[in-house]
Amino acid sequence: MIGTVLAGRYRIDALLGEGGMGAVYRGHHLHLKRDFAVKVLHQDITRDPDIARRFEREAQSAARLEHPNCIQVTEFGATEDGTRYMVMQLLEGIELHDLIRGPMEPLRALDLFLQILAGLEHAHGRGVVHRDLKPQNVFVSREPDGSEVLKLVDFGIAKLVSGEGAGEAMTRAGMVFGTPLYMSPEQCLGVEVDARSDLYSAGILLYLMLSGKLPFVSDDPVTVIRMQVSQDPPPLPPSVPEDLGAIVARLLAKQREARFPDAKTVRKMLIGYRTGLASRLAKGGVPRSSTRRMSALAPRPEFHSDLPDSLKPREGRGGLGRVWPWLAGIGLLGLLGVAIVIVVDPGQRSGPSEADEADELSGSGGEDVGEIAGGDEVAAPNVAITGPAEEQIAAIDAAFRNNDYDQGALLLGPLRESFPENPGLLWREGWLLNWRDQDRVHALERYREAAAGDPSLHENRAFVSELVDVLRYPEVRAQAVDVAIELGPGAHELLLSFINDADSRLGFNDRHRILKALAGEEAVVAQIDTELNLRHDIEQHLEAPRPCVALMEALEAIIAAPDPSFAEPVNTLVIPNPPAEASAEEKSACAELPARLAASRKLLAPKKKKKRRKKKTTTKKKR
Repeated sequence: MIGTVLAGRYRIDALLGEGGMGAVYRGHHLHLKRDFAVKVLHQDITRDPDIARRFEREAQSAARLEHPNCIQVTEFGATEDGTRYMVMQLLEGIELHDLIRGPMEPLRALDLFLQILAGLEHAHGRGVVHRDLKPQNVFVSREPDGSEVLKLVDFGIAKLVSGEGAGEAMTRAGMVFGTPLYMSPEQCLGVEVDARSDLYSAGILLYLMLSGKLPFVSDDPVTVIRMQVSQDPPPLPPSVPEDLGAIVARLLAKQREARFPDAKTVRKMLIGYRTGLASRLAKGGVPRSSTRRMSALAPRPEFHSDLPDSLKPREGRGGLGRVWPWLAGIGLLGLLGVAIVIVVDPGQRSGPSEADEADELSGSGGEDVGEIAGGDEVAAPNVAITGPAEEQIAAIDAAFRNNDYDQGALLLGPLRESFPENPGLLWREGWLLNWRDQDRVHALERYREAAAGDPSLHENRAFVSELVDVLRYPEVRAQAVDVAIELGPGAHELLLSFINDADSRLGFNDRHRILKALAGEEAVVAQIDTELNLRHDIEQHLEAPRPCVALMEALEAIIAAPDPSFAEPVNTLVIPNPPAEASAEEKSACAELPARLAASRKLLAPKKKKKRRKKKTTTKKKR
């Protein structure tokens, strides 16, 4: 399609992203001389009336919105050959999840969150409930002055609650759409939702920004849904003020009546709260954090008292009947994620039958931004063991490439249970654990298990690159040296960073193992901070297998290139006593050390300045 002119005015210049339902292109308007994002449904599915109607609903939802914090749809329609298209504002920037790499400062999180609320306030005021609010559907762009602007995107499963199109049934009873990690309890249960469902999802986003982690996480969608319906979120970190934690708790109230009434109320309150918090911090005040469970900070009325009996939590059911995932079709709207379809049948408790199968499709894909295999090597490792089908691996990778990690996790979980030792699945689980900042120790374990099952991964540049990224984190530093040395040249830059780090806590033995591993690569050796490592040798010589030999070698290096800055550490040295079982070389070095140490101290001692003699001058008297 590249190079063609769509609808007589949009020249298709480049593919931005593609999924099972359609593709998004960069289109240039020939008359306005401006670029737009053009979403096009695939021809082979355009004939499906349900999909066509859902595509039109997406366009109608977004076309209602005219706000800086919502994506703008400027046109939608169909060409003469039946191709359905939608023209949207072209966004340049990143998704919100790319900004979340750990807990944010409260003021920073509030600045972002207020824009999300502003977008929701506008959408709700126009009768649009988003229903799939998540970090992948919040886009962050920058204005010419450098300020950040957040935009809500992907209204593919939005609900129209007022105006034209309101009340149209787009799903059957018991069918729910969304992403379980961010869905409200009522959305999980498949009951009628309103704008307060978006406030719950927004509360998940604020929790994620403040803590760096999601409150409810599992590879099993059933478990996630049970958590959303019946469990309290873990306490926020100590850096979060207690009153801000109370606001988050109210957003995450299980019963919607206990939440804030609308986005406008939350936004106005948070504007005032942010001003006060900034003032407190400017005066040096330290926010007092709560260690209580978040549920204690929010009202707890009877759970879903407005639900029919069949949907209320029952003893031993965890609040749910039978729940299982169905893979959604993939569509596109700019840089978006794949929505999840969950079938909820509260009336039965047995496994799914053929009569229960649903054929509803929903969702959106996204731009090919991030890949599990780091760019050019995304295929599953070719290993001769029983494992998942290539199509299943490809589906996981496609979800990750489209930045929909929630969908990837849902596809990955059942396969990991079926093929627990498959290297390709272990690799992908390790990648997911690392990206979510969940547990890098276990992420590293998955990578090592994958490499043990398929040694050829050590030659896979993408695998090595991802593993090196995991090894950079302090929590895995104990295993990092061993793993990085095993990886060989691909991890040499990482090893170099370890020994050139002035604050590194590496011991003597690990440092010298690294130095030995790097010795064969001249370009890397030239970058070693020899002065820093010499100082560490002096400080850590007692940790060496042969302390006197290690100290002797350090002093020899100092004598060869004396540097006055070594004077202080050398002057404080104490010669170690060799143990009785020490080797002959160690005993010899210990015997020679006093003389060598004295020579080093003398060489490093500051030079005494010689006094200048004043020349006597005589003046002859003039006669």
